[in-house]
Amino acid sequence: MASKYASLLPKLKPVQPITPEEIKQQSMVMAVIDAWRADPEFKGDGASLAKRYAGLRRIQEEAEQALSDANLAVEAATQLLIQSHEKDDPAWGAYGASEHTLRMVDGASIRLEPTPYMQIKDKMSYHAW
Repeated sequence: MASKYASLLPKLKPVQPITPEEIKQQSMVMAVIDAWRADPEFKGDGASLAKRYAGLRRIQEEAEQALSDANLAVEAATQLLIQSHEKDDPAWGAYGASEHTLRMVDGASIRLEPTPYMQIKDKMSYHAW
């Protein structure tokens, strides 16, 4: 008697070959698993694993939120730097830097590349053009 999945098997796509990146990722995962199993306090039952998983997901969500907050702060600082540059702040170009570079006393520098963006203010005139 044929399996109930026998009719589906020929329709399945072949498994894609494993890339070196996937091999590296899996070896890192196995290293974590081995480290957990080497811990004498490690419990491999479902309830303990679910508790560990939930804790790790909380840590991951907190890290993602912190990264999101940091990205938002970086964007805010970038916009303020652009405004400072547009106001011809004398700090830009100081200490021998180019006009688009802000060099600090400690030698660190930040460079802005002005990028023009098209903006259509009058659609009717634009279409007529």
